[in-house]
Amino acid sequence: MKNNKKIMARAAGFAGTLVIILILSTVAGCSNSKKDNNIKGKVVPVEILVADKGEIEQRFEFTGTIDTWKKLNLLPDVGGKISKIYVNIGDRVNKGDVLAELDQITFKLRLEQAEAGAAVANAAFASAERNYKRALKLKQEGSMSIQQFEQIETGYESAKAQLKSATAALDLAKWQIDVSIIKAPFSGVITAR
Repeated sequence: MKNNKKIMARAAGFAGTLVIILILSTVAGCSNSKKDNNIKGKVVPVEILVADKGEIEQRFEFTGTIDTWKKLNLLPDVGGKISKIYVNIGDRVNKGDVLAELDQITFKLRLEQAEAGAAVANAAFASAERNYKRALKLKQEGSMSIQQFEQIETGYESAKAQLKSATAALDLAKWQIDVSIIKAPFSGVITAR
């Protein structure tokens, strides 16, 4: 009898497990059939294309302001009338390219004047230097008075100062000619004229 009870208990447990499996199968089957019915009821359009090689193009449209990373308004270092402009708006230029030129007549006349002044000052200095060296020897020998030596020495120092001034005027005249030719300080594009 004990064996019968064990068999009955196992059979009841097996039957209970069988019932739970059947219930789960039925529920799972019902839910799947509802999904299939929903999909079968709708038509989903499908387009079939043949794969092809080609360029992929993306376009983006933005609004805003584009600004340069380097910008310069060129002004000459000296005053004058512009005689030639060598570039137009949109032209590409390299560093050192000539962009414009001021009228050269005045600058060339100043250069000639400075060259003449430097030549006169150089000759005067050379003469004053020779006199100073002779006077220095005579002073050391005792053949010249201090007053006469001081006059020659003053003339020498004056001639030296005049030479320095004339050389500076010559350098200034050369510089004015150089800066009267306006060159591109860096490579870029002309945006205004």
